[in-house]
Formats: sequence, C-alpha cells, structure tokens
Amino acid sequence: AQALADLRAISRGRPVHDGGALSRVADRLRLATETITRLTDCTVDFVTSGEAVIPGALEDDLAAVTWESLTNAIRHGGATAIGIDLRSENESLSLIITDNGRWIDVSDAASSGIEGMRDRAVAWHGRAVIDHGDGTTRVVWRIPLDATGRPLI
Repeated sequence: AQALADLRAISRGRPVHDGGALSRVADRLRLATETITRLTDCTVDFVTSGEAVIPGALEDDLAAVTWESLTNAIRHGGATAIGIDLRSENESLSLIITDNGRWIDVSDAASSGIEGMRDRAVAWHGRAVIDHGDGTTRVVWRIPLDATGRPLI
C-alpha cells in the first residue's frame, strides 16, 4: 500500500525518496510493481543489473516513469505481461519497460504523461523513446552517468 501511495505522490510532483544505491532503488520499484500485480491481471517481471548512485530526485523520476509506463500499458494498451529492466552499464542508466499491450500512437502526446517521461529524461541530460514492434510496446528511458556511476548534473 505504501509503495502505491509513493508512486501516486511522485506522479503529482511531490518528492518522496532520498535515493541511494541502484539495488535499493530497484527494491523500492519492485515493491510498487508487486502492488500492480496484486491489483490487476498483469504479470510484471523485474530485473536489475549494475551499480549506480541514485539521488532522491532521480529515484522519484524513475518511479514516475515506471508508474506512467505501467498504467499506460495496462489501462490503455490492455497489457497482460510487462518486463522492467533497470540497468547501469557503459556510463548510462537505463530503464527499459516492455509490454504485450496494444500500440498507442504517441506522436500527438504533447500534453500527456508521455511528454512528462520525455521531460524527466531531458532534465537528466537523457532521452526517452517509445516504440513498438512484434506485438510489443517498449519505453527506453536512458540518462548518462559519469565514470563513478553518478548522474551528470
């Protein structure tokens, strides 16, 4: 219940987390996805790899992007299976979310949560790309890290 409340607060722009190691951040996101799994017929597979130092504001952005992607996949795309891959490698942090839902045209999504995902990435000098193919929709949210695993801000 707390994980879901945290995600709702973040989606409304209220800071919630204090950051930490990538593994700790991944554990928090995993708890939120378990809540989604209990509330819907959708299964979520969550994997993580690598290490990075995640400031609280970045953790909030990762949670917001995860929440937006999950709700879009389930509510609008009708997804029944979602894969989440959070990884740090090659001086970048990537959040890759793949689902089996219907493709939603995001080309005219300037005022939607999709634009918010893009804006959050740009704020960290990164980018968000949403694409589809082979019956899947994929969100790739990637930001650069320095050699010590910290965001470039």
